[in-house]
Amino acid sequence: MEAENRHFVTSLIYRSLLISILERGYTKAFPHGISCLEKLDKLAASVADWKGFNHHEAFKEQIIQAHGRKRSFWSKYVG
Repeated sequence: MEAENRHFVTSLIYRSLLISILERGYTKAFPHGISCLEKLDKLAASVADWKGFNHHEAFKEQIIQAHGRKRSFWSKYVG
């Protein structure tokens, strides 16, 4: 239970960082954003209860909807 909660909180922090990077559109930070998203992909399997937050796939769809036109970001994401 404690490890799952830690993964949940870590996911929220990475989400916040990723959203900040994408909203600013600072391309030099895109590699860090990609790293955050890849870590989120891995952490998602460890979180069963998202406590009212969108689960990982819904979150990813949300950022694709909002930032899908940032080709320089998405072209480097392998996920």
